[in-house]
Amino acid sequence: VAAPLRSRVYCYGVKEGGDEAFDKVMGLYSAENIQLEKDILLRALGCHRDITALKGLPSEHTSVEKVIRDCSTGIRSEQQIDQ
Repeated sequence: VAAPLRSRVYCYGVKEGGDEAFDKVMGLYSAENIQLEKDILLRALGCHRDITALKGLPSEHTSVEKVIRDCSTGIRSEQQIDQ
């Protein structure tokens, strides 16, 4: 996925792909060594609809509330850009 689209595509995939997509992105997050990519993947994980799964996100980098807030902010920003 091209860099400018990654965040949006990953978020949509996790949101619509359910547990299977969430697990896949979590695996990518765990294997990633580049912090910028880890941040993009972590924000995408925050797009998942299952609150229980969100509570299992790595807490050493961020809180669930911050992931949700960042994801919401990113979505609003992208909508504003599209207009």
